[in-house]
Amino acid sequence: MTARRLATILGAPLAAAALLVALPNSASAADPDHSMQTDDGDPGGKVTLIERGDVVTVTDQEEDGWAVRAFVYNPDGSLRYKVNAAGSGDHNTKQASDGGVYNLKENTTYGFKVCLVRPGDIAYCDSDSWRNNQNSSDMVP
Repeated sequence: MTARRLATILGAPLAAAALLVALPNSASAADPDHSMQTDDGDPGGKVTLIERGDVVTVTDQEEDGWAVRAFVYNPDGSLRYKVNAAGSGDHNTKQASDGGVYNLKENTTYGFKVCLVRPGDIAYCDSDSWRNNQNSSDMVP
């Protein structure tokens, strides 16, 4: 059945919806290449990296009185930058288009750590090393 015939039968809005359902499902440009959660029993925080565009997002996943902080470390172990999110569902994103320290060098491994934080306390940290293999000049739309 052609799209035109489908539109005639179902009407344009329903035809558009039917075509979207019929299209093959492919990975979204926003799917992270790397992801990690805090080490508490019911993870309250998450950090993700999309290599294309160096998109680092930290998310506070629970209303638990803790904020979430992600740390990005240079290959030599020095702190490159940190990103905070506070409040259930809150997120904060830094990316190459922000310039400076947020533009990660390609084919380089960086350290990442995500923790729950509150005044005077940092806990439930998890850490990993992720390699940035994508060209930052290919910004995420």
